[in-house]
Amino acid sequence: MKYILILLFFIFIYGCEKTKKESHSFKQVSVVSGDKNANPVIDKNVLIAGADNVEVISYALRYKWDTINDGDDDVVRIKPILKNKKLNVSPAGIKDRVILNEKLRQRLFNFLFIEKCPKNYSVASCYDPRHCILFYNRKKEIFATIEVCLGCSTSYGSEGLNYNEMCIERMSILHKIFEDAGVKYFGENEKL
Repeated sequence: MKYILILLFFIFIYGCEKTKKESHSFKQVSVVSGDKNANPVIDKNVLIAGADNVEVISYALRYKWDTINDGDDDVVRIKPILKNKKLNVSPAGIKDRVILNEKLRQRLFNFLFIEKCPKNYSVASCYDPRHCILFYNRKKEIFATIEVCLGCSTSYGSEGLNYNEMCIERMSILHKIFEDAGVKYFGENEKL
């Protein structure tokens, strides 16, 4: 009986160690919208520190050029940003594509997970995103995205991705991160 208890103890310890090691692998955070195998929560440390690359893209209003008509109802829809863990946006519409260096990745991490909106903050009612943050794993697959409208401080992130609220009072920080990375297009003079 004593040996059985010792054996069970070691099996339990080994199982815990294996689970702990696996919780930081990319397989555990391969969350993309519509992915049937998606994990419901993306760990913020893996999102920034574990991403092989973090890219920011900018584009004109997608509803004007990146749409599909997928039915008989004559309704035109914006294409999903991802398809099979790859970017699903027409390359012709992309204005900028920049990879964040380590310093900018840390600033982005602070913006997303540490810095917060003030107690009384503002948001607008529009949602005209012109930028998207893409998180790549080592296989060059996109495992998370955040599409953002800098004008109204509204964003849409991958399912299970929890980050601090965005508000108008903080948007200048994100704008500056994008600008410092080399993004030139911010939708100026674009007709709605």
